[in-house]
Amino acid sequence: MGLIRSVLSLVSLVAVSYAGFWFWTQNPTLQDNILSFLHQQLHRDQQTILTERYSPENIIDQHKDRFAHQEPSVHTIFAPYLLLDVKYSDEEQKTCEGLLLWSMTDGEVVLDAKDWTLSHGYADCIQAQLSSSEFSIINALAKSEHCKLDVKLLRQSCDSSAEHFDATMEGCRRKKVVVVSGLQCRLHIASPHLTSVPVTYFPYTPLNRLGKINMLVPERFSKNQISTAAQNAFSEHFAIRDETKVYLPIYMIETQTALGSTEVTYWNSYNGKEMSPPSVIPVTVGQNGGGEFFSKWNFKKWVSPSTS
Repeated sequence: MGLIRSVLSLVSLVAVSYAGFWFWTQNPTLQDNILSFLHQQLHRDQQTILTERYSPENIIDQHKDRFAHQEPSVHTIFAPYLLLDVKYSDEEQKTCEGLLLWSMTDGEVVLDAKDWTLSHGYADCIQAQLSSSEFSIINALAKSEHCKLDVKLLRQSCDSSAEHFDATMEGCRRKKVVVVSGLQCRLHIASPHLTSVPVTYFPYTPLNRLGKINMLVPERFSKNQISTAAQNAFSEHFAIRDETKVYLPIYMIETQTALGSTEVTYWNSYNGKEMSPPSVIPVTVGQNGGGEFFSKWNFKKWVSPSTS
């Protein structure tokens, strides 16, 4: 009897193992979810970081005249971006693919990573929660001279019925993104810089790594807000294939000038160029519950009290 029970137990074990193996191989989505969960648990204290192409030493060495007076102090802060893997149709109706980098702090698109050129106007559109129809009006105005068009021409460019156009226009006016004056309609965004090509130009392929973050710039726009805005802003053929939150390392370099004052500068670790201060105060990870938002001028005073 003992032998029979052992054989039955072995057969049952083999059968259960085979059934489990078959179920595993027939469910790739389950595999991905389980492996992703295990990966997150193993690296839950780490974030996806845009790999640095320039170190602080590279930057200080390239700008010796800026940092020659005294040994500088370097701190690294991390700014959040949403990296979208997208496909879309170009003007010749050819399918294209690319990467779109969108700031989760400023709500703007990085148009050119070589100089870190940003769009201007998408943050207003995200906050206004524009629909795809409303974005069609915004895009038409952005392409026109002085961002202004006759209402009749604007309706023709949007290719919609009079009733639908009037309702959409009223929505844009109510959300304060356009101004209608007589027969003219203009974009109600100062110095707008939008794009019809939903990709970021990267002179070098962006690489990611996992790492710990000590100080980050709080995000003001969520992944859902940005992905929804991207879907509405671009053509009906636009699609997001994948999205990843990544953090750009920014070097905050503090040094003493020849006059004895403190100078704080900020440097992009991807292109090695100086950049403007973050628009909100960075916070230490695990403290302050995400921090409080301040203007960039307050941020300058915070990092450099001796200059105020």
